Amino acid sequence: MVNDFIFQFAESQDLFLNGMCYYFALILRERFGGEICYAPIDNHFIARIDDRLYDASGDVTDLYTVYVPWDEYIDIDPIHADRIIKSCILKVC
Repeated sequence: MVNDFIFQFAESQDLFLNGMCYYFALILRERFGGEICYAPIDNHFIARIDDRLYDASGDVTDLYTVYVPWDEYIDIDPIHADRIIKSCILKVC
């Protein structure tokens, strides 16, 4: 179900994997519930839905072992989170 939805964005996959990953995770969270997570090693946002991880390429559960719910990461490392917000989330492409 989630992968079928993601497939509709195949033509925009490059955009959502290179700079706009937060917004794709937001789309997935709004559509399917779950939460937005941040993978600090890869500097990448993913959506956790029903204990599976997704980004614009589909189910990436096997690719990410280190990730933190974004709401928690903001509290864990607020200085870095602020930089991510300014340089990634609020970035104009």
